[in-house]
Amino acid sequence: MLVRSIYVPEYCLQLEKFPSHILWNKDDNLSIVLTLPKNIELVNLYNVPADGIELPKENTLKLTKFYENGYVGFVFKTIAYDEPSVTEEIIFSITNGDYTEQHSKKILLFRQNLKIISVPDIIRIKYDETKNKHFADEKIRIKNIGSGIAIIESNINETTSIKIKPPIELLEFINKFIKSIQDGMVILSEEFPNYSSEISEFSDILSFRETKDIENRFKNVMEKIEAIINVDKDFLEALSTKLSIAYYQNTEMLTEIELFKEYLKSSESGKILLQNSIENISFPSNTDEKVDFQIIITDMAHNTYPSIDLPSIRVISTEESSIPLYDLFEFCQQESQEMKEIRGE
Repeated sequence: MLVRSIYVPEYCLQLEKFPSHILWNKDDNLSIVLTLPKNIELVNLYNVPADGIELPKENTLKLTKFYENGYVGFVFKTIAYDEPSVTEEIIFSITNGDYTEQHSKKILLFRQNLKIISVPDIIRIKYDETKNKHFADEKIRIKNIGSGIAIIESNINETTSIKIKPPIELLEFINKFIKSIQDGMVILSEEFPNYSSEISEFSDILSFRETKDIENRFKNVMEKIEAIINVDKDFLEALSTKLSIAYYQNTEMLTEIELFKEYLKSSESGKILLQNSIENISFPSNTDEKVDFQIIITDMAHNTYPSIDLPSIRVISTEESSIPLYDLFEFCQQESQEMKEIRGE
């Protein structure tokens, strides 16, 4: 072989980027031609000068020069396909002098594929005396017949008297937990005055209510804290202690969290995560009305998909009640055979 190795991952989420590289003997002067499927594009190229790139035809890339001989790296990106599971092929033609060899690398590109199995005409909210809680007697059944994890959010029409909102217990826990952490950060700043600026930023981000740029800001703050704990183990121990104290000061309020953990265990096999699952759906006394549910769909890479509007459901509750939103759903999943073969199942 003219090359030591050619790497392309076996599978990747549709719409995501994936890396690739070629390694060869640095004493060999190779030219490399890539032939790409029309739905895969090159977004980054490493170790190749501008004058070493040729585009002989569509979806074909020829590389003839390298900054450092022996390596070239790529980053590719895919589109969203109509099919939830597609196998594509990238062709690498390697030439040294008059000799050319061809290598083919296949990659499975997958995504979620959510299907509504059944929607009940009527859901009655009943009371279980043995468990001391309300429950839905029928469920909305959803299946992910794709290979990726589907992240969904359930909304209802705003005109209904039925409301979706976080449980009061959870809001109380979050607020008290954050307050306990911030109290601990005041003490931590006194113990480590050299890091007071970073500690203050960490404390402030916990109360940050704006969603714009919150992810980037949180990442920036955590990188600063991580840089400190990498060089100061005393600070790491003190920070861990303050966070542990804040947690144990509020453990009596964790009932809702424990319920949520049980839900996650039950939904894991379905490859579906209900993003607002820990919220409650509340019903006034003598509820009897039509409710329109909408399912918003994303995936682990934050790609968005067309939402699904469910048929109207008549909801009946004779008394004022509230149940976890996830109690309205039943998830099941059938994974594609291709993904099972990749994992050797």
